[in-house]
Amino acid sequence: MKRILNKMAILIVTSFLVFALYLLYKPDETGAVIYVLPEGFDKCVSIDYDVRHADPLVLDDDGAVIYNIPMDGEFKTSSSSDFGHIGIHQIFMQFQNKNGRKSELVDVTISSHSSYSYGEGGTNLEESGWISFNSIKQDCEW
Repeated sequence: MKRILNKMAILIVTSFLVFALYLLYKPDETGAVIYVLPEGFDKCVSIDYDVRHADPLVLDDDGAVIYNIPMDGEFKTSSSSDFGHIGIHQIFMQFQNKNGRKSELVDVTISSHSSYSYGEGGTNLEESGWISFNSIKQDCEW
């Protein structure tokens, strides 16, 4: 009898944990990230989060997180890396010309790497990462 109760307890706890993980990481129907790149951009993108005095990330009307990447590829934001808490999401990129005209959104597969470094005065922990898009042929290194 104790064996059956132990197995049932393990099953209940495991089921609860699986359900909690599902709720935490479930896809958001409007969840998306859009990287807006300058026309002709062919570099890796470096992103630094939690940077004092940098602009925060913004959401578009559909709830997508927008990264407006400068030509040097170094993007800094005061927002944290978990901005928007969108869980599993689609990732898009598009190019923007000097007149502000944007190309069509392209669904992209990306590889990303995150590392941690200390911020100003060694007091704030900043998260940094780089992104490389499949159409941009370059190895990204720190």
